[in-house]
Amino acid sequence: MKYLFISIFLFSYLNGQEKTFTISFGSCQKHNKPESDQILEAITTENPNVFIWLGDVVYGKDGDADDLTAKYNQLKAKSSYQKLLQETKVLAIWDDHDYGINNGGSNYKNKTKSLIDFGAFANINNAEEVVGRGGAYQHYEFIQNDVKISITLLDNRFFRTPYLGEKIAGQISNTQGVLLGDQQWRWLENVLKNSTANIHIFGGGIQFLSNKHRFEKWANYPQERMRFLSLLKKYQIKTPIFLSGDRHHSELSILKEKDIVLADITSSGMTEAISWNSKEPNPYRIGEVVTQNSYASLTVDLNTLKSTVSFHDIRGEKITSKELELAMIGSD
Repeated sequence: MKYLFISIFLFSYLNGQEKTFTISFGSCQKHNKPESDQILEAITTENPNVFIWLGDVVYGKDGDADDLTAKYNQLKAKSSYQKLLQETKVLAIWDDHDYGINNGGSNYKNKTKSLIDFGAFANINNAEEVVGRGGAYQHYEFIQNDVKISITLLDNRFFRTPYLGEKIAGQISNTQGVLLGDQQWRWLENVLKNSTANIHIFGGGIQFLSNKHRFEKWANYPQERMRFLSLLKKYQIKTPIFLSGDRHHSELSILKEKDIVLADITSSGMTEAISWNSKEPNPYRIGEVVTQNSYASLTVDLNTLKSTVSFHDIRGEKITSKELELAMIGSD
């Protein structure tokens, strides 16, 4: 364990000479549905190096802290989830429904209790420090075959304030609002400034690139979105890939600009996928929209740094996949 300022760094040195490193991820699942057991068992069978929850791990009743606590405990006690915990490293970041309130932010009255419960569910090391600083953001590094993979999980709930034009309790916000908060931004810049990783994975509950739908997204906070991209450019971050959830469908988006190329892989709807929003515009979308219950995997070839993004149904069967050459995604 190594600390940098108030950061949590977990360095895992994985032994052996494996040829690939796989990160599986998903969001939006209700633990009491039979599909939950099926998809958790499929992920366990795939046996990725890391599995990441990207929010809405459970669906608590809005504002009911005790109900949220109970549902975290119920999920953690499930045999299908215990098997996954035994087989792979599981990481987690929250979104609104496992934070405690729909579209919730910094003014949620039970946010500290939610943070304590989330830390216990996610087995976050040094959880007391996490609660003390506020926010569920985390950073990890994995080294395999001399390839270093950075995973940074961003908290878009604890510090969130209404965005410009958002309607809250009948009032329209007339301020830009913040998403990450100053403390988390300082922490993130320290992570990026000191990174020597070959590949940088960022995980958060809401989409970073897709900007045409009417729901929660980074585009609602244009200054925050630009600040994130500016930090990637400033520190010449190699191979930035954003993982997101929330939308109840899955898709791949890619931003290509003069100074940066960024992928956003949305994996949403482990048990709660819908199809009615499949036609919504997304100028960054590559390929098809997945509208069935699914999870995603990013598999990196540790020799070439090429990767494959794939989406899998609840039985683990591949729905669609796309090969990406990570050297094309911001690594020169």
